[in-house]
Amino acid sequence: MPYELNFIIEAAELIPGRLVVVKTFGDFDGLWRAELSPSGAGTHVDLVWQVTVERPILKLLAPILRPAFAWNHRWTTPRGEAGLRRYLAAQRATKPA
Repeated sequence: MPYELNFIIEAAELIPGRLVVVKTFGDFDGLWRAELSPSGAGTHVDLVWQVTVERPILKLLAPILRPAFAWNHRWTTPRGEAGLRRYLAAQRATKPA
């Protein structure tokens, strides 16, 4: 969808290899939490993002455009995942043995 979201991310908690927690401020205010656990040859990541929408126009339009926002989220999320997978694969490929 043709809109831009702006927010600041602040580190809140880190347990290397197990947990990443950040706070967000801006168009979204809240908490993003990623719990990591071993899974086969890789890592399973459980993500929870608990936020409130602070951007006035999004708050106003949310009841009407909720289906469009949900569709956009379903469309963008797999692309973000694919990009992250490519990035991580490239990092593994360039890591010295």
